[in-house]
Amino acid sequence: MPGISKAQTPDGNDLLEGYAAAVEGYDELMADGVVRPQWMPFLEHCAGLDAAAGDGDHGATMVRGLRAAHAAAKAANGSAGDLLVVAGAAFADAGGGASGALLGALITTVGRGLGDGPYDLTTTTTASGLPVISAVQRGLEEASAPTMARIPEMIDWLSETLGPYPFDSVGAIVVDAPDVGFAGLETQGRPVLTVVPSDDLMIHELSHQWFGDSVSVASWNEIWLNEGFASYIEALWFAHDGVITADQVYNSNSYPPPEDPFWSKPPGPDTLTDPADLFGAPVYARGAMTLHALRLEVGDDTFFEILRTWAADHADGNLTTVQFIALAEDISGQQLDGLFTALLSTPARPALD
Repeated sequence: MPGISKAQTPDGNDLLEGYAAAVEGYDELMADGVVRPQWMPFLEHCAGLDAAAGDGDHGATMVRGLRAAHAAAKAANGSAGDLLVVAGAAFADAGGGASGALLGALITTVGRGLGDGPYDLTTTTTASGLPVISAVQRGLEEASAPTMARIPEMIDWLSETLGPYPFDSVGAIVVDAPDVGFAGLETQGRPVLTVVPSDDLMIHELSHQWFGDSVSVASWNEIWLNEGFASYIEALWFAHDGVITADQVYNSNSYPPPEDPFWSKPPGPDTLTDPADLFGAPVYARGAMTLHALRLEVGDDTFFEILRTWAADHADGNLTTVQFIALAEDISGQQLDGLFTALLSTPARPALD
C-alpha cells in the first residue's frame, strides 16, 4: 500500500512543517504500553494554517480536511485509535475529492486497527545505532517475534543496498486487524502491519521507507515506482537470505502464459487509467519484472547505482517514470525506451527472460 508521506503533498508545502512536528513526536508513540496520539502536533499545526488558494487547490483541500480532523479529534475522548477513527471520518467529509476520501478512509482504517490495544513496546538499535522502536498488540508478541527481531538486520541490509536510511528512527506496529483490506501500510518510520508479519511483508514495507515515503510518486498512476520497487526488493532479500534468487523468481518459465489476463493491464502511467487497477497484481509483479529486466540489461553494478542514485538524489521528492528512465539511461549510457515500453506499457507478455 502507499504510505502518506511528506513527499506526497507537492502543492501543500506548509503541511511539511507540521508533518515534521508529528514525526519528531512519533518516537514517543507509546508510554506504558498504551498508544498516545502523537500525530496531534501535525493536526495542531494544520488547524492554524491559512488555506493556500481556492476550493480546487490541493493544499487548500488538505488543510480544510486536516482542520476538520483536528477539531473532531480534539472534541472526542478515547485512545489514539478511537481518535483516528473520528479524525478520518471528518477528513473524508471535509477534505474534498477522491484524495480526501481515500486519505480519510486510510486514517479511519488505521484507527480501527489501533483501537483495541494495549501494546507491548520494544526498543533496540541497528548495528549503526539507529533507534528501532516497535509496538505489538498484546497477544501477537510470540507469533510476531521472529520477524520483528530481524528489523535491525533488514534495515542495515537495505541501507547497504539502497543507500542510507532516510529517517531518524524505525520500527513497526503490529495490530490484529486482518479485515481492514491491507496487510501492511508503509507509514513513515513505522509501518503498520494488520496481521502477524512475515519476513517478506516486513521487508516490503520497510523498503517503502526509501521508495514510497522518501522518494514518492507525482501521481497515483506512477504507483509501480513504489510497489514494483518494494516487490523486487523482496526478491533481493530472499536471495540475500539464501531462499531463492531473483533470476529464479523473474524468468520466462515463472511468468504467466501469454493468454493470461495478467498481461492485459500493464502498470505504466500511460496505461494505468482505471483506479480499480491501482493495486492490482501487475503493478506489483510486472513492476518488479521491469526492474529485473533493467538489471539484466545494464548489469548489477550499474543497476544498484541507479537505485541508490534515485533514492539519494530525489529524497522528499515526487517523481515520474519518465524521470526514472532518464536517470537509468544517463547512468547506464544505454537507450532503454524499448525495455520500459515492453514491460510497462504493452498489453502483452514481453519477449524477455
